[in-house]
Amino acid sequence: MSRSKRFREKIKPPFRTVFADWLRNRRVVLLVCGSVAIYLILSLMGYRIWLCPIYSATGIHCPGCGLTQAIREILHGHWYAGIQQHAFSPVFVAGFVIVTIISLLPENLNRKCVACIMNIEQRSGFFFFLMVLLVLYWFVRLGCELFN
Repeated sequence: MSRSKRFREKIKPPFRTVFADWLRNRRVVLLVCGSVAIYLILSLMGYRIWLCPIYSATGIHCPGCGLTQAIREILHGHWYAGIQQHAFSPVFVAGFVIVTIISLLPENLNRKCVACIMNIEQRSGFFFFLMVLLVLYWFVRLGCELFN
């Protein structure tokens, strides 16, 4: 074994994987993607199925409040309105499309994509930083609500 390979094996990646671990279970991913697709279709048809339990109980918007409406705007081609409603809506739309495509790929390609995402997630902490940004965005939204 080469010296560089032993060195790489000793170094523990700085971030733990969450998203890639979830992507490994194709049945769960397909179930979630199918449920989200049905929910979005019903939402586009005008049905309001889900009321935020946090907002219903406390009157305080959660980090995801407004996301369905924002995604609906984006799916209608109104990108600016969608981003105004919730800044993370394009991220969620892109993530949904990517996850759905990866879960529908043949097994060998699926494994390669999940391994690539795991590598990115371990080295960059992309998913972790995305969640931190979402929480920070939520705090900014809460602050704006208080002062308006």
